[in-house]
Amino acid sequence: MNYYNVLFNIALSKSFTYKSTQNIEVGSRVLVDFNNRKKVGIVLEKTTQINIDDIKEIKEIISILDNKPVITEELIKTINFASYYYLSPRGLILRNALPSKAFSKEPINFEKNSIKKQINHQKFFNLNDEQKKIYESIDLKIFNVNLIFGVTGSGKTEIFLHLIRDVIEKGKNALVLVPEIVLTNQYKRVFEEKFLDTVGVYHSQLTPKQKFLEWLMFKKQEKRVLLGTRSAAFVDLSDTGLIVVDEENDDSYKQENTPSYNAKDLLIYRAKQLNIPVILSSATPTVETYYKASITKKFKLFKLNNRINNCELPVIEFSKPENNLLSIKSQEYIKKSIEEKQTCAILVNRRGFAHFLICGDCGYIFRCPNCNVSLVYHKKTKDLKCHFCESSFEIPKKCPNCSSYNIKDVGTGTQKMEEFLRENFGNINIARLDRDTASSKKNAYNIVSNLLDGKIDIIVGTSMISKGYDIEKINLVIISNIESIFALPDFRADEKCVSLIIQTAGRSGRKQKGNVIIESKLPSRLENFIINHDYEGFLKEEINLRKSLNYPPFSHLIRILSQNTNEKVAKQNIQQCFEILKNSGFSFLGPTKCPIDKIKNKYRYHIIIKTNDIFKTLHFITAELLDKNLNFDVDPISFF
Repeated sequence: MNYYNVLFNIALSKSFTYKSTQNIEVGSRVLVDFNNRKKVGIVLEKTTQINIDDIKEIKEIISILDNKPVITEELIKTINFASYYYLSPRGLILRNALPSKAFSKEPINFEKNSIKKQINHQKFFNLNDEQKKIYESIDLKIFNVNLIFGVTGSGKTEIFLHLIRDVIEKGKNALVLVPEIVLTNQYKRVFEEKFLDTVGVYHSQLTPKQKFLEWLMFKKQEKRVLLGTRSAAFVDLSDTGLIVVDEENDDSYKQENTPSYNAKDLLIYRAKQLNIPVILSSATPTVETYYKASITKKFKLFKLNNRINNCELPVIEFSKPENNLLSIKSQEYIKKSIEEKQTCAILVNRRGFAHFLICGDCGYIFRCPNCNVSLVYHKKTKDLKCHFCESSFEIPKKCPNCSSYNIKDVGTGTQKMEEFLRENFGNINIARLDRDTASSKKNAYNIVSNLLDGKIDIIVGTSMISKGYDIEKINLVIISNIESIFALPDFRADEKCVSLIIQTAGRSGRKQKGNVIIESKLPSRLENFIINHDYEGFLKEEINLRKSLNYPPFSHLIRILSQNTNEKVAKQNIQQCFEILKNSGFSFLGPTKCPIDKIKNKYRYHIIIKTNDIFKTLHFITAELLDKNLNFDVDPISFF
């Protein structure tokens, strides 16, 4: 008799022991009786650690579902590591690692029919000297992490397209991570020109069936290049020869909810196990990534200092509107852009019509009853929305506090900017790209397609418009409401601000010199870096500042969160955590209320540990805090 530990896609780290007379490969899907119902689990390991008294109670595996394992031993090792490092149940990591249909009872055919290799060599551009030097310097035979740090429009994508071609020629696949679902449309167009119908996509807007098929075709090498968002970090990489993380600076690679893994870091971990190279690409790399490339030399640093065809970077100016949403200067530039049949991109760092509604008489602010945040006024849908719990509420006719009808909207969102533009610039094609318009896959595809085809005169959007679009007709970029980045306490606020501005500005002037107007007032040191396009200078100064404060990359942070519908319970749990930590010798901040102290009807308190020995700290938390009704965020990106 053989005994196997089986893991399920539930919020538990524990595996359960089953028996079988058959030899079952690790990673296989099996059907078992779990709590008196048939359930699919994954064989984690064969075990001999059996208590004789328990043998009679051990249930038999009902059936092996497939003729091959569904996941590799490398991915099992990754699941175990991710569970340990991110302090999350293994079952939740497993749930993220496989498409949901992989947990259905139908057998999966893993047999490879014919491995596709379709490359249209005529569609590849010749690399310039700067690009070619980087291309020839990246070793595809072994594990290494390469940062391509290039100004916007410098041809970073073309370098890894050439490298992907080399990988495919050698019989291997390539995984390319992108930060936004809407970006996959543009990337797919570019990649399909070169690799025809062997390009797959993997993201959350696919149906369960579509997601499963894309996952399976990549595994069987029917798709050779997979374009994916964060969840693609767990796909089968056994036949993969190159991993690319484009726009590596983007926060979306870090999952906020449990399991709070970082896809970029996990893929570097996996690449090391598989001995394959990783390319990180960005015009504004994170402080941590740049530090590892330029100071510690853990990563290789490659720079692209010039745009393709030596096109100049855009001229950046600061301007502040007086009474209107946009300054007179911006409005004049927009008129000129329309006359020249160019596209203008306007970044408004908040969706909706207004930030909030306020009573003009008593100052009452309309807040979400489930979250301690102001509700955002959405004029098009005629409601108030909470951008945290996604609840919607009718717009009240009068103030609930003083019964006044003098209710005003405050602040500017993408909807208000869109309305202002329609009122002031007549019958032109204006589109809006934010979470509201992009929630529909079809709508998002149409907006991006029209933008790429030059059919849009003005595109208004949130940070979604800053990410990776290469659109020749954008010659003017206007950035509004950037100050909102500083609304919540965050030691990365300066970095996020400068990165977002430079990324958004970089959409301008890809073919001829462009212009950027920033309608905000920022600290003078930041303005100087931005005007001079000196992101590397900013990084060097920021590294020195972080060192003096012992913030990442010189330490690791772990955020411990207590949340409960009962505020007293939430407070008690974080206080118990504090009592355990205060004698631990670790440096930490708190306990205190979170900056947003109530979300989805749960009260929230947190403690932030700062440590120079991450694994020692993880070991302590695992031993002392893991079962104390707390949530953990290792290497957090957000602190609200």
